[in-house]
Amino acid sequence: MLMSHHCELVRTNFSDLSWRSEEIATMVSLLMPARHRALASTLAYEATARAESLLAAFGMLVECADDPSALGGVLDALAYEHVRSGVGQTEYLAFRDDVLGALRTWSGPLWSGGLEQAWLHLFNEVIWMLLERAEQVTIRIAA
Repeated sequence: MLMSHHCELVRTNFSDLSWRSEEIATMVSLLMPARHRALASTLAYEATARAESLLAAFGMLVECADDPSALGGVLDALAYEHVRSGVGQTEYLAFRDDVLGALRTWSGPLWSGGLEQAWLHLFNEVIWMLLERAEQVTIRIAA
């Protein structure tokens, strides 16, 4: 779980960037299929819809920053889709880095090492939960 000061940093940054959120989501959604071939099948829908989906996901992530396990059902569905599509740790880490890059770019002088660590910690926790769920899905499929 994120420490409370990390949650506050993430929420403040997300709030500060809310006026640019559509641009950030669009930037990341355009990068994803081009840079991550394994994601192509899960992203085979129009860029605007991808951006809207990402924006909603970011909002949920920030809302649940103090307890990412609250995303359980959403993460279960994502893990199932990702196992089916061959998406794994490599893609998760690349996606995390793309999002961090976009946040860093749009935050400008508001970006700091502490803020990067807060976002990194949140994304890493969610990645760990996705990998754990993907392993459970793989075991169920094999059984």
